[in-house]
Amino acid sequence: MLHVPSTGSRVAARLLDEIIIGLFCLPVLIPLFWGRSDLWTPWPWVIYLCEVPLMYESLSIWVFSQSLGKWVFSLQVCSNRNPKLELNFWQCLLRSLVGRLTLFFSWAPQALALFRYDRTHLADWLAQTRVISLRPNPKRTRIRPWWGVIFIFLFLETGLSSAALFFQSLEISGKGVRMSSDFEAEKP
Repeated sequence: MLHVPSTGSRVAARLLDEIIIGLFCLPVLIPLFWGRSDLWTPWPWVIYLCEVPLMYESLSIWVFSQSLGKWVFSLQVCSNRNPKLELNFWQCLLRSLVGRLTLFFSWAPQALALFRYDRTHLADWLAQTRVISLRPNPKRTRIRPWWGVIFIFLFLETGLSSAALFFQSLEISGKGVRMSSDFEAEKP
């Protein structure tokens, strides 16, 4: 029997995974911000910061059917059509890539899960996957349309405005990527 995970366990697992990804990114982030006035980020570092989240999530789901965060909260990713089928690497990569490309919309695409009983969202739909709980959920999952609408508008607004500010502050050259700070030019 498949058990639908609670929304809280999916969010907590995602937050734990983001902390783990942040730890993997520390070797690049510490030298990047520690005592440097020139914040040019070399291209290998940019690629590393983009690849770490993709590879962490894709490989862990492909090999173990769960990431460390999902393992802690007894969640597993399986095929949407037949939970007994193993996921192929391309499904796992697509799921991770779609989840990461939603950076422009913050968590709004994940909030779509509040409109469904099975708690699947955009990345699951495109990769034809779903997350199941390995433990029975004592409460029946309910559709939460009002929370969904509130979170989608909140996340869309914050995600789009912060993405716009982020991309406006970028300078891209052959040297790498640099975040320019306009407020420094206004200092007397």
